[in-house]
Amino acid sequence: MATVSVRYIVNDVDAAIAFYSQNLGFTEVMHPAPAFAMLSRGDLRLVLSAPGGGPGGGQAMADGTLPQPGGWNRFCVEVTDLASTVEKLRSNGVRFRNEIVTGVGGKQILAEDPSGNPVWNCSNQSCPRPSSHRFREMRADCAGPYRHGGVGACRERPDPLRPAAREGRFLHPRREARRRGKRSADPAARDQRRTGRHAGLRDGQARRHL
Repeated sequence: MATVSVRYIVNDVDAAIAFYSQNLGFTEVMHPAPAFAMLSRGDLRLVLSAPGGGPGGGQAMADGTLPQPGGWNRFCVEVTDLASTVEKLRSNGVRFRNEIVTGVGGKQILAEDPSGNPVWNCSNQSCPRPSSHRFREMRADCAGPYRHGGVGACRERPDPLRPAAREGRFLHPRREARRRGKRSADPAARDQRRTGRHAGLRDGQARRHL
């Protein structure tokens, strides 16, 4: 199995180890230095580095800029019962950036580790799988590449009139608009345009033969 590594900058490595191990089921793999540790959960490897704890991921840039925790990029931790997990985390003093919301990818919420890094918790009962029919329908109904948990251009239920959605294929919106325009055009007007093109072709051929 492939392992994905994610690095988080944390102000206190020991506090981060306790947070991820006690609340989210991570296992400590190594902690060779005060400013560095590595945790794992399934196929996810979480690398923790303290700012200025170089050489390594926490060291300053060439211009002296130090890495800082926070931001909005995050990884997802899937849980079976999201509501009970959130209740347990709140009782442990975990901070959340929002409440449970339901998006196109299912129910989800953003928690924060002690340094303010976001962790995306979602319910694995409502998250579609890449092999599922619902996932293919959602991908076909997006106006762009499908991003798990994204909002905006995607609708949860596809238009049943779209053959591409029924077949689980993605159709570019402009191409679909052209197809819909051709289907909805007046047959008489379409025949008239076709006849005009043929007439123009005949006139051109006649002029070339004169």
